[in-house]
Amino acid sequence: MTESYLMESQDPLQKQKKADQSRKYELDWLRVTAVLVLVFFHSSEIFSGGWFHIKNTETSYFFNVLSGFIYLWHMPLFFLISGASTWFALEFRTEREYRKERIVRLFIPLVFGILLLIPPQSYFENIQKAGFRGSFPEFYTHFFNGIYPSGNLHWGHLWFLFYLLVFSLVSVKLFVSFKVGQRQKFRKSFANRFSRGHSIFKLVVPLIFIEVVFRWLFPGFQTFVTDWANVFHYLYLFVLGYLLYSEKSLLDGISANMKLALIVAIPLSISYLVVAPLSQTAFDGFMANPTSSYLLSHPETVLYYILLMVLKVTAEWCWLIVLLGYGRKLLSYQKRGIRVLSRFAFPFYIFHQTVVITIGFHVVQLSLHIGLKYLIVVLGAIPIIYICCLLTKTNRITRFMFGMK
Repeated sequence: MTESYLMESQDPLQKQKKADQSRKYELDWLRVTAVLVLVFFHSSEIFSGGWFHIKNTETSYFFNVLSGFIYLWHMPLFFLISGASTWFALEFRTEREYRKERIVRLFIPLVFGILLLIPPQSYFENIQKAGFRGSFPEFYTHFFNGIYPSGNLHWGHLWFLFYLLVFSLVSVKLFVSFKVGQRQKFRKSFANRFSRGHSIFKLVVPLIFIEVVFRWLFPGFQTFVTDWANVFHYLYLFVLGYLLYSEKSLLDGISANMKLALIVAIPLSISYLVVAPLSQTAFDGFMANPTSSYLLSHPETVLYYILLMVLKVTAEWCWLIVLLGYGRKLLSYQKRGIRVLSRFAFPFYIFHQTVVITIGFHVVQLSLHIGLKYLIVVLGAIPIIYICCLLTKTNRITRFMFGMK
């Protein structure tokens, strides 16, 4: 009998028992922590100098640094964890079951999220930035007029669900093939190659290539169709997460290098956060898709750009090693409470930005110190998001709508 048939013949209790036995609790803890950090990140975006749906009149360099630092590693960690989780999911699910589960858990919440949770974000943005003065029901019909930024329709922070859905459906056959035959040998060879010494750091090279080559060619941001730098970047990390957790030797290699990675990550991150503002003109030049003649006449632009990308992705990969390594060391046996928290992580992600923007819209109008405003947004958002999760849990329909198990 084939492995697929054996998997299909298992009853749900057997599959759940197998899933529990293979569970890596550090991944659950890292996922829950990363979701909570989103509240601090998107709240800081309100008070930083970059773009966000809602902005405070006064901005702060502190929040520029805070959001810039979190941006370095945060979404890459999500995709790496998602790839790692796929390895374990395919241990007790067939390919067909996995595809069905991904559609139910990602596509359905994406649709309902766009219809119900993104319009309030767009509503408050239009009031602050476009001078809209009507009520939310009056605005709702305008939400579907055109694609953002020329229109209002967009998927906001839920872009992650679409990217992850596509990555999951596209890569599942490859992942299944890694478990048998020649591709299983490749997996073993890959682990043998990159688990020795400091070889784990070499896995950053494809990321450097992707950023240097694609970032200026495809300057779209979270649009998927014009966002190939992020698509290839996150897809690589998604596949890499799967491979890292498929072989214990790779995880051992991460653990052996986590201290070195921390030592390297700190100065690289500081350098990136310093160089990024200094090279903003160069970066904007590349985002404008410069011509070959422009590049030849402005070599300093090329050097700034390459330096910025190398600093960014190298710091990113070092932080991922640190988080996975120390997570494995400190959190792998911490089971208490994580099952409950993990159950709320996904709906928490779905609700968080709408709550942050709603509170932030009203807070930025107050005459308070910028630091106090930030604290009000963060401390106000967390319990409200949690209440939204509790309400979602109360019935089968809302659990289905927002992907809650």
